[in-house]
Amino acid sequence: MGPVEDEDDMQKLPAWHFYVGDWRKDPGVQALDYFDRGVWHEILCIMFESEPRGKLTLNGQKMPDEALARILSLDIMTLTTTLTKLISYGIAKVEDMTAIVYCKRMVEDEKQRLVKRKNGALGGNPSLLRKNGAMTLVNQEDNQSGYPKCEDEDEEDKSKDKEYEEKGFRPCPHKKIIDLFHRNLPQCPRVRVWTSTRESHLATRWKEDPERQALEWWDDFFRYIAKSSFLTGKVEQNSRKPFFATLDWIVKLENFAKILEGKYE
Repeated sequence: MGPVEDEDDMQKLPAWHFYVGDWRKDPGVQALDYFDRGVWHEILCIMFESEPRGKLTLNGQKMPDEALARILSLDIMTLTTTLTKLISYGIAKVEDMTAIVYCKRMVEDEKQRLVKRKNGALGGNPSLLRKNGAMTLVNQEDNQSGYPKCEDEDEEDKSKDKEYEEKGFRPCPHKKIIDLFHRNLPQCPRVRVWTSTRESHLATRWKEDPERQALEWWDDFFRYIAKSSFLTGKVEQNSRKPFFATLDWIVKLENFAKILEGKYE
């Protein structure tokens, strides 16, 4: 019964999230001409309806170039040229073992959607509870393959938000920013406890600049950090362990300023 439900669910989804900011700001996409961008968009549509979603497959296996060319009404040479660009520019990814072409963002979004659906079947999203002055992530299951879910702010947060609004500030959506951190920097340590001190640091960074009072800004900011080899543990430091930036480290004033100044590029 499980697989049948999954297949039905695949058919019911009429659309996927199209991240306009990603499309417009991605240097790889912008380096393509309009023809290749159009081909990539068509491939995304095919991936969305493939099984598993986000991967270019036919009957559960790597889609042959000949089949894809016929679907797109292209000759093999034109398709090969475009696919080569998509892969070399880092827009499309290729699985090492199967050579299946896939869209990383669509695969991640689908994984998150399935986790949310599973949690919903268990009675709702995992909640964020406060214990001993700290905000602790509580999952109904291990949830090692998903992201912490962002629910409405609790009463204490709402009280602070009201205070901020009275002073002309937009309330800081802590849980949603934590979610963006996990989504864009999955290699970095996950937030397990969000203390009042950490909460204060993040709220201050949020209030310091009107541009930061938007989730889109934080999404771009975390994507920028993800490009830093040092902050994502890719730099060897002799006998020391590689450094992975945590969210509480990022939102401290001096560290935050250094990141914005490009010190870790």
